Amino acid sequence: MEGQPTENNQPSELNTIRDILMGNHIEQYSNNFNEIADKFKESEANTNNKLNDLENKINDHFAKLEKAIDDRLTRLENLLTEQVNHLNHRINKVSTTDKVDLGKMLAEMSQKLIQNDD
Repeated sequence: MEGQPTENNQPSELNTIRDILMGNHIEQYSNNFNEIADKFKESEANTNNKLNDLENKINDHFAKLEKAIDDRLTRLENLLTEQVNHLNHRINKVSTTDKVDLGKMLAEMSQKLIQNDD
C-alpha cells in the first residue's frame, strides 16, 4: 500500500505541502500575528489603566461634591434653626407685650365701669 497516505504520515504531508505553498510567509504571518496580539494586550492594559484612573477621579469628584453639599445643607440647617429661634423669641415677646396691653385695657375698662356705676 505504498502511495496511499496513512494516518501517521498525513500531518507531515500537510506540513510539507503548507511549507511548499507558504514557505517563509508562515513565519512572517506568525510574527505579525504575535506583534498584533502583543499590541492588543498593551492597548487593553492602557485602556484598563485609563479607565481605573477615570473611575478614581470621578469617585474623588463625587466625594468632594458630596462634602460640599453636606456642608451647605448643614449651614442652611443652622441658619434655619437660628431664624426659627429668633421668630419664637419675637412671638414670645409680642405675646407678652400683648398680654400687658390687654391687661392695661381691661384695667382701664374696669375703672371706667366702676366710675360709671357711681
